[in-house]
Amino acid sequence: MVAVAEKEGKHVSLLVVPTNDVFDSIVTTAQRLYSSVIVCGLSNKLTADEQGKLTGDAWERLPEPRPRLKLIVVEPNGNKHEYLLGPHTPRMRQEEVDLLHSLWKEVTTDARYRELHHYHVLNVALQEMAERMHNDGYRDEVMKEIYDEMQRRGSRPLADEETTPPST
Repeated sequence: MVAVAEKEGKHVSLLVVPTNDVFDSIVTTAQRLYSSVIVCGLSNKLTADEQGKLTGDAWERLPEPRPRLKLIVVEPNGNKHEYLLGPHTPRMRQEEVDLLHSLWKEVTTDARYRELHHYHVLNVALQEMAERMHNDGYRDEVMKEIYDEMQRRGSRPLADEETTPPST
């Protein structure tokens, strides 16, 4: 990594940080250095998604004010995986954008809703999901719907050995 950065004309300062938790140490150091980007190589034991999740979990444990951070995990072949840590505008697939827009168009056919924005539609959907998630009678159903969506779209939960939705 150092050689690649220096080849690109970037200054590199090496730093040794003793730690019991590498992810906590990485985000704490980034916070103290007022960094905005963390670049690391792919772990020999974790997938890029697992590294992203564990780094994001460590970011959540940072004291306020927590910096906006981007994690870039670089594979040995040069492929990069980017993760925005903490609350951020989510990346959306085109089909979600299309569905959101379709719902917005449907609602705005009624003149009373001419000032409606897409975020209003999204907020109503998220509030409904939150209500269902926090209602014991529906939580398992919502979790199964999320799991099924992940499977249908080719995503997997972090625990690859799981073949059924996790119980809650």
